[in-house]
Amino acid sequence: MTTDLKSVSSTLEVPVLSSNGKVAGSIVLPEEFVPNSIPEQIIKNSILGHLANNRAGTVSTLTRSEVRGGGRKPWRQKGTGRARQGSIRAPHWRGGGRVFGPSPRSFRTRQSNRERKLAFYASVGLKAAAGKLHVADSLDLRDAKTKTRVNWLRDLGMVGRTLLIGVAPSSEVQRSIRNIPDACVARADTVNAYDVFSMDNLIVTAEALEVMRRVG
Repeated sequence: MTTDLKSVSSTLEVPVLSSNGKVAGSIVLPEEFVPNSIPEQIIKNSILGHLANNRAGTVSTLTRSEVRGGGRKPWRQKGTGRARQGSIRAPHWRGGGRVFGPSPRSFRTRQSNRERKLAFYASVGLKAAAGKLHVADSLDLRDAKTKTRVNWLRDLGMVGRTLLIGVAPSSEVQRSIRNIPDACVARADTVNAYDVFSMDNLIVTAEALEVMRRVG
């Protein structure tokens, strides 16, 4: 099922925030971020693929052939009154191997560049349509204090998780935001559909928006 995005508006305007946190105007979102329809399945595949690619896949258990010891038969086959046993490292023994246990593997999936870009553009467009995308003149503040950044986000009315996107966020911007639980910063050339959907609000600089349009 697809949802018609252009039935609401053929263009999307996003507010532009000045350095003092006030709305100074608006700009039209580039047409790449306003698709004819929302590719829901492609967006889902992109998000699940990102999560799968971040899995380490290093969990490992030992089978009975890998557990140390157990080479000698614990007792003779007949005449003891006990059940026959071949090794103390059999799976039903304490300290034995595990049957069908996990072993190291790769969970990586592949997605074409076209689908990845389509999912990213649509995710940004959905945030803009929901009024959760804002364009800022700059992410830099008068100082790098966390308190100043918290007050800045509060004055902007950012409720929930907020992602700040810049072309190359300065160390001051990263330092001011790293101790805020509900906020983080990202580079425009590395942000993806999962980053966009996992956040409630996006604050993007105009330069970063242009990089996102080119890179996808």
